[in-house]
This record gives sequence, structure tokens and C-alpha cells, in this order.
Amino acid sequence: MGKTKCIVLGEEPKEKKLKPIKLEMAIDVGINTARVVNALKLPNSYSILELVSRAHQPGLYDLILGHDGDRSAGVAYLGHWNDGVAE
Repeated sequence: MGKTKCIVLGEEPKEKKLKPIKLEMAIDVGINTARVVNALKLPNSYSILELVSRAHQPGLYDLILGHDGDRSAGVAYLGHWNDGVAE
């Protein structure tokens, strides 16, 4: 089944502004260490963003991987996937 389209008779359809992905913090992993640093890149600076894990409670972060085709060279972020659009 596809997505359900809901219509209110007599009203023009409203275009919904999608909420963009927001990268909050990058996870910097070294030998025997891991730390969280401020995100330095915008979501649209990557060719691929992957939602790895969605937060299970409000107020928590999603885990997002940003890369340009090579996952091993990607950066893991804590942020908000929202509607899954990169701006």
C-alpha cells in the first residue's frame, strides 16, 4: 500500500515545509578514546547522509553518518534527522 492522501473538502492543499536534518555534534574516535565535538559541516556538504539509529525518546539525538560514498571515511554525528532533508 502507498501513502494515504488526506483531503479536506473545500480547502486548497497546503505545502508542508519539511524540517531539515540538523547535525549537532561529531563523534571523534581515536585509539582508546572517543569524544564529542561541535559539528563543523553542514548536512548538504555530504553526498550521502544515513540515519543509523533514531532516538527512542524525545530530547535524545539520532545517530547519523555523513560521507561521500566511502563509509570508512565518513563522520558519525549526533543530531536530529527530522524530515530527512539536507539543506
